[in-house]
Amino acid sequence: MRAFMYLFAVLFLFTSQASFADKIYRWTDAEGQVHFGSHPPAQSKQTEEVVIRVQPSSSTAASKTNDSADTNAETNAKNEEKQAQVQNENTEPAIDPEIAARNCRVAKEQKQLLSENFNRRFQQPDGEVRPLTDAERTSRLKQMDAAIKQYCK
Repeated sequence: MRAFMYLFAVLFLFTSQASFADKIYRWTDAEGQVHFGSHPPAQSKQTEEVVIRVQPSSSTAASKTNDSADTNAETNAKNEEKQAQVQNENTEPAIDPEIAARNCRVAKEQKQLLSENFNRRFQQPDGEVRPLTDAERTSRLKQMDAAIKQYCK
């Protein structure tokens, strides 16, 4: 019985460590490097505390009662986060001009190969080498047109 009590006490101490967690700080040094740590440097003036939000498990969320004011505030915050994510996803990342030029050249060469010689044999994903069917050729031509539109600006 004593062993059980000791085990319970040790487990309780380990699980309660989350309440004693240190704060996390974020700062940028003079070279523009971003750092994170539990202690901000004394010379940094632009130190901000990082707030980490943990999503409750589905069973915990289902057992909570819904307060209408809190629920509306949380819903609004979540909607704003989703809108920000959608805006970030809609902005295309900048493509290196050298890579774009190479992709443009390759797409044009592939389109020319697909358009000129209908008997040319292409290796398929399963390893088979054979001429393309009309549907496959049309599909690949559409892919090359999209690549040309994207990279040849």
